[in-house]
Amino acid sequence: MILKALYDYYNRLKTIDSSLAPCGFKELEIPFLIVIDKGGEFLRIEDRRIDKKQSQKFLVVADSRSSGIKPYAMFDNLEYAFCFGKEGKEDKALQKHEAFVSRCQQIADKYPEQQVFAAVKAFYANDGVEKVKADEMWNEMIKKTGANVSFLLQGDTEPACSKPELEGEVTTGNAADNGNCPCCLITGKKAPAVEITTATMIPGSQAVAKLVAFQVNSGYDSYGKSKGGNAPISKEAESSL
Repeated sequence: MILKALYDYYNRLKTIDSSLAPCGFKELEIPFLIVIDKGGEFLRIEDRRIDKKQSQKFLVVADSRSSGIKPYAMFDNLEYAFCFGKEGKEDKALQKHEAFVSRCQQIADKYPEQQVFAAVKAFYANDGVEKVKADEMWNEMIKKTGANVSFLLQGDTEPACSKPELEGEVTTGNAADNGNCPCCLITGKKAPAVEITTATMIPGSQAVAKLVAFQVNSGYDSYGKSKGGNAPISKEAESSL
């Protein structure tokens, strides 16, 4: 009942507040933007921090990860974006970085009309990581290794992570058997179910807390289902929570 109430509330607000994040996106603080030109050449690092605790928010794909290696769409932390990891975990950082670069390349190839995506692909091909690390702002960035970064094309007003083409990059995962879509518990419509719901900012809880979550192989799975398959929620409904 709570999830349905949140879904209905979001849809009522959408009719009167055009600033709400569109389906598939959420607002996220990004302290630093890497400014590049159309050829992917690094120009500067823009500091988008507001104060010691807050930074400017941007629209990003509403995606989640709990464990393993899973890069986000055109934004991520320093480990993924610049292979900057803790001492003794350099190999893991390299794996994450390679996965992030690979996803940026895939997105650029998938949406060739979007200039900033092509520029990000060229940035990594042009040794852009080392150029960023040589910038004087790098020492400020590494003070908060978990902070997210994205890319901004010179002269543009929104970063790469906020481009509308990225709506199709949300990982939904089909929780149904034999390729049949399950019935969403919120909308009552059949649709692919999200495998993992995105984190919800709940006062007093952890930053990665989720309204709906299931532990794997811990006695919560039923009828051969796992993760979101135990309580199917569609992408459209999940983005409103």
